Amino acid sequence: MDAVSGNQPRTWGQHGTEPTGVRPGCVVGFVLIAVGLAIGIAYGASGLRGGGIDLGYAEDYALASVVYRSTDGLFVVRLPDGEVIALSDLDPHNPPGGECRVSFRPDLAGTDGYGRFFDICSGAMYDISGRGLGDDGLDLRRLPLERGEDGKLELAGEPADVD
Repeated sequence: MDAVSGNQPRTWGQHGTEPTGVRPGCVVGFVLIAVGLAIGIAYGASGLRGGGIDLGYAEDYALASVVYRSTDGLFVVRLPDGEVIALSDLDPHNPPGGECRVSFRPDLAGTDGYGRFFDICSGAMYDISGRGLGDDGLDLRRLPLERGEDGKLELAGEPADVD
C-alpha cells in the first residue's frame, strides 16, 4: 500500500511488463483446437475415397475363414478358392429399419464342412459365400471391395447387388 495516497500498488504481468490481455492457456487451447481440426480434416478426406474402411491384405485371412468386424457391421470372408468378399451383417429378411443381424456359426457346418451364417430372428441360414439356403432367394448383401495399388483391400462404398 502506498503510504502517501493509501492506494494499492499497481501490479503488472511477469517481469514488470504490462499484461497483453491474452493468457497463455488461451493460446495453448487455440493451438490444440487448430491441430485437432487439421487432423480431423485430413482423416475425413482420406475416408472419402470409397468406403474408407481398410480391410488389410487378402493374405491376412486364412482360406475358408470368416472375420466379423462389429464396428463396421460386416464380415470379411476368404472363400476356399482364395477370393475375399465382404458381407453385410444385416439379415435381408429385415423389414425397413429392422435390426436383426446374422452371426457366423461354425457349429452349423454343412456337408461342405464350412460353417453357416444364421439369423436368430428369422431362422434363415446362409452358406459361407452369403447365399441363402432357403427357398426365398434372399442372399446376404455383398459389399464391394477395391484393391489399392499397394494390394490392400478397402470397402468401396454402397452395397452391391448380388444376383
